[in-house]
Amino acid sequence: MQKLQLFLGLCAAVGFGAYLQVASQYSWIYVDNGRAEPMVVTIDGKNPVEIPPGQCKQVVCDVGERVVKVTCGSEVIFQAMKDMQKSDHWGICRKFLLNPDQTHRYGVYTVHYGKSSFLRDQFKKLLTPDGQREQDLSLEEAYRSLTGELKLQPDESWFEITKVDCVLTAPPESVTLPKHSSSAERDVLTRVSPEDYAVLANAKSNQEPTEEDFVALATAVERVFDEAP
Repeated sequence: MQKLQLFLGLCAAVGFGAYLQVASQYSWIYVDNGRAEPMVVTIDGKNPVEIPPGQCKQVVCDVGERVVKVTCGSEVIFQAMKDMQKSDHWGICRKFLLNPDQTHRYGVYTVHYGKSSFLRDQFKKLLTPDGQREQDLSLEEAYRSLTGELKLQPDESWFEITKVDCVLTAPPESVTLPKHSSSAERDVLTRVSPEDYAVLANAKSNQEPTEEDFVALATAVERVFDEAP
């Protein structure tokens, strides 16, 4: 927390231009605690940060080789040397998700602004009120549309999420569109239960879906959106 406060204070002091230069010197680690007890994160054994049960917190990390350690009580649940490389893009921090005991799985969905409605509204157009397939769409067309709604993230305790805009937080209702553009997008990381993750992962390779497969997939996707921020 002290490093985070120092980082934000420095950015405020030096102004936006210098902030962009400073930002690429750090990485953000989002630590997601899936347990019912608090976790404690240290980088190189320093500046412990407590992660409350069921919450996710950002930890600022200097570039270079760093030992990332997570404990829960007296139990060490994650410890690894990570090469925190400087960002390839000026003004952008590298971002990583750390799910120490792999309680959760994750997916990314894209929210479109300007040219179309929120993804969740688009998803609802594929279904009848009772959760069945809209008959205007072929079974395969509807099934493939559902499999593309969510990009599953690696089933691992550590992976990069630099391109994600909203990490386990709700996307904004509206955004300022870029100059000379009529649309914008935001990528959102959300949790996925292991059971729904398995359904979504299996759907990617299902070349001959049935109506039952469609209902199972639609149910899993709907649960993910219902539980998303």
